[in-house]
Parts: sequence; C-alpha cells; structure tokens
Amino acid sequence: MAIQKRALSDFLKTKRAKLKPVDVGLMEYGPRRVPGLRREEVAALAGVSIYWCARLEQGRQVTPSAAVLDAIAAALRLDDIEREYLFNLARPSSERGSNTDLPAARPGISRMIHGFVNQPSFLLGPRMEVLEGNDAAWALLADFPSRPAHDRNILR
Repeated sequence: MAIQKRALSDFLKTKRAKLKPVDVGLMEYGPRRVPGLRREEVAALAGVSIYWCARLEQGRQVTPSAAVLDAIAAALRLDDIEREYLFNLARPSSERGSNTDLPAARPGISRMIHGFVNQPSFLLGPRMEVLEGNDAAWALLADFPSRPAHDRNILR
C-alpha cells in the first residue's frame, strides 16, 4: 500500500474510532469489537455507499468526488484543517485543484442583486454554491460570506 493510501487509511480509522454512536445521535446496540463508529454508520451518516468508506480505508485505488469527501468529512465531524488533510490524501494532486475557489459573479449581476434592497436575492453557481447575495438574503438564509468557501453550498 502506498504511503499516502496508508496515511489515509490510518486517518479515517482514527477519526472513526474517536466518535461514539451517541456522539452522532445513534443508538449503541451491544458490544463492539472495535471502538467508535462502524464503517456502515459513517456511510449512513454521510449518505454515501459503504463502498467508498471501505475502499478508502483499505487504501484501494479509488478517487472519490469532492461531494463524497465532503459528506465523509461532515459525518466524521472534521474541522477545516482535518477536512483539507482528507482531501489531500484522498485525491491525486492533479485532480485536487482548489476546492475553495468559487466562480465569480459577473459585475452587472452583482450590481443587480445588491440593487434589490428589500428583496432577498442571491446567485447560485453550477454546483449550488452561493456566489453572491444581498443583505436581505443573508438575514433570511444565513451569512454565507462569513462561511468558509467550501461551506457555501445552499443544499447543505
């Protein structure tokens, strides 16, 4: 197993072992062979296939999408630094890119959105990320500009 895949495997197992079922709102039934959450529980919490959790932990040659990694990071309660570490280990450097770079709103659209003073208005990117909005939208929805770029998705 390559060093990077082994590091990913160890990282995921360690993070999974630190979480108890009650920490994430699950019932604990009977004794467990290993501490922490089971792979199946992480997969269910993340809303992804057990395939991804198992293959990532086994160091198999898989390349999960950013959405899968985001879901696993949320299920494991990873902070921003741990999340970035997960991405660095799980994605080949050629595919990694910058997940924090959001497309920019065109200036005319930005002016139009901010012109709607009493009407909540916002612009979504191709993956449902919030790109631009006015103060009324932030008061109604959430203060997206104060969130990290990877956490500006309206679906989350």
